[in-house]
Amino acid sequence: MKIDRLLGIIISLLNKETLTAKQLAEKFEVSIRTIQRDMESISMAGVPIVSNTGSSGGYSILSSYKLENQFIKRDDYKIIIMALKSLNTGYGSRQLEHIIDKYLALNGGYAQNVFLDYSVSREDNKVQENNKLIEHSINDMTQINFDYKNVSGILSHRNVQPLALRFQWYGWYLFGFDLSKRDYRSFKIARMQNLEATDTKFCNDADIEELLRLNDNEYMQTCENIKVWCHKDSISILEEYFPQEERVAFEEGHYIMNLHVPPNERLWQALLLSMGDKVKIIEPEYYRQKLIETASKFLSNYDI
Repeated sequence: MKIDRLLGIIISLLNKETLTAKQLAEKFEVSIRTIQRDMESISMAGVPIVSNTGSSGGYSILSSYKLENQFIKRDDYKIIIMALKSLNTGYGSRQLEHIIDKYLALNGGYAQNVFLDYSVSREDNKVQENNKLIEHSINDMTQINFDYKNVSGILSHRNVQPLALRFQWYGWYLFGFDLSKRDYRSFKIARMQNLEATDTKFCNDADIEELLRLNDNEYMQTCENIKVWCHKDSISILEEYFPQEERVAFEEGHYIMNLHVPPNERLWQALLLSMGDKVKIIEPEYYRQKLIETASKFLSNYDI
């Protein structure tokens, strides 16, 4: 839309000292003549556009001019920009970059001193492509189809009404209504195969945040408590990954911790195995044997 392009041009000129008609035409994918007409429209709207000729010429906006907003303070803008930039490291898009440009212009200059890097959340290219397709389907309210391999390796075909994307437990998940199960379910994006968008529309007026909260509560109810012994030199590692759990001093300065863990999540098991002889499960016996079995299978690969 023209109004979006005009606002985008103003934002670009506020963030850059000078831009040529060619640079603006390439950025907004229009002709140079269209940019020239846009500049006339912007000037007529009261924005002080300056046109300079020569090798260093181009369009600019008077330095004394800035967009103002009476309702948001400068510190508020800093927090918003920090959040948007952080989001862009893990879920980047051209639209998000344009939004960041707008807030930078509204802030009138921004020196960032807090950096949050979520690039690990991008996962691989396949997950990123699936995320984009799912996001479009969520916005269009159209069903999607895919083959899904669960944690046990069982493959099934799913028809889902997509409602939300979320990053959780170091991975991207789709939350939606599973038509075959007639229930709300979460699906890990990395386990999807043959993802397809359809033209089939759906209507769902449910409170998504409330559904996610209920889904999380149900999931947490499946978590189990395990008691572990931890060497005094490694207790800080467990405290880093389980900050809410309390430790109890044990013999010779070592510790006992009760961990609340999801049964089907492998990350905590991998963590305990990575700590070697610095940690061991005391109870329940089922988890002791499960970890011993996993360690034995690992060692068998090396003929040990």
